[in-house]
Amino acid sequence: MRYKWDDYDLYLSVQTHLLKDEDDVIEAMVEFTGVTQLYEKQLRLINRMEDMAVNVIPLIRRSSLASPSTYYR
Repeated sequence: MRYKWDDYDLYLSVQTHLLKDEDDVIEAMVEFTGVTQLYEKQLRLINRMEDMAVNVIPLIRRSSLASPSTYYR
């Protein structure tokens, strides 16, 4: 979850917990964990992978039914 307020620009993980006594719900708790550094690292890795990605364009087509020595241009 993104949290932006004034100078703060954070990414938080949100977990909810129910505290019970036998079958009765006593209270609910919301836990926030900062994951900004992990999120930024993932973005850097995604950008790096996209920069390294290459489109492969076949120059010669080969038919799967023909023998390996038969090529189509």
